[in-house]
Amino acid sequence: MRKKIRNRDKNAPANLSRRRFLRSGALGAAALGIGPQLFLRGARANQGNKRILLCLFQRGAVDGLNMVVPFGDASYAGRRPDIAIAGPGRPGGAIDLDGFFGLHPSMEALMPAFDAGELALVHACGSHDPTRSHFDAQDFMQTGTPGVKNTTTGWLARHLESTSGDSKLRGVSVTGNMPRVLAGGTDVYAASSLTSLDLGRGEAGTVVRDAIGTMYLGRQDLLGKTVGETLDNYEIFTALGEQGYQPRNGAVYPNSGLGRDLREIAQVIRADVGLEVAFIETGGWDTHARQGGAEGDLADNLGDLANGIAAFRQDLGAEMADICVLAMS
Repeated sequence: MRKKIRNRDKNAPANLSRRRFLRSGALGAAALGIGPQLFLRGARANQGNKRILLCLFQRGAVDGLNMVVPFGDASYAGRRPDIAIAGPGRPGGAIDLDGFFGLHPSMEALMPAFDAGELALVHACGSHDPTRSHFDAQDFMQTGTPGVKNTTTGWLARHLESTSGDSKLRGVSVTGNMPRVLAGGTDVYAASSLTSLDLGRGEAGTVVRDAIGTMYLGRQDLLGKTVGETLDNYEIFTALGEQGYQPRNGAVYPNSGLGRDLREIAQVIRADVGLEVAFIETGGWDTHARQGGAEGDLADNLGDLANGIAAFRQDLGAEMADICVLAMS
């Protein structure tokens, strides 16, 4: 079953065409299997009308029925006697969306986007692959080939391969290792922190960089090319780190790993280095004994997610018309 949750503003159009959705920019959430996704999309005119896609992966498996709550379903509360979210108007109750579905109360920060017609929710959709393995499911979501385990490239990487771009920094990932979704991609870069890379300060850092260059930059093979691109990117991100970043429009990011990562992506977007795709991941979504209902581990995670995305939206302001955010689990 698939149900579209419409904007509760009666003056807003009930449906958005695909063309209008992509052109206007949108933030959406959909339950994929056992968890939802979030989307935000756009095109920067000074990059030749390129779109920027930010993919946010909620590793584990978010509980979609407590994120987007079907409080209008007579079976919902009875099937979840200890963790069900109450209906709107009750203590700890869901935030009403359309009279049947509601948003978890800790995600109130996303309601301005919903009321503005920028947040669309698609519930109860998922992969056709029946695996019960979280590991396989996460791999399939990154390769885009559910049920096929020998895929060596990610769907974001294949997107970059199928399109052209002038930038040497078309994709970034705020992760310690290259994620599968970007595996095989060209002009992509992964680091646990983009703006605090450090080979050493002052003269010591220069010595280290020059030594690396002496060892590898003269080579004409893949290693030499990779080291050269890495050092170029190092210079970009070092400069960004030295400049610092002040969010605009009064935006305040959460004091969390996700908040830091979103802030860094915003800074890279503002630097106008030709970014087309970005990847962030968060953990802790495989909640069990301490999940809770209106309060608990899930509520804390959802609050961090909503507050982070809301700050990112506020920071980028009108530029959000050029960006698509996809949060998936």
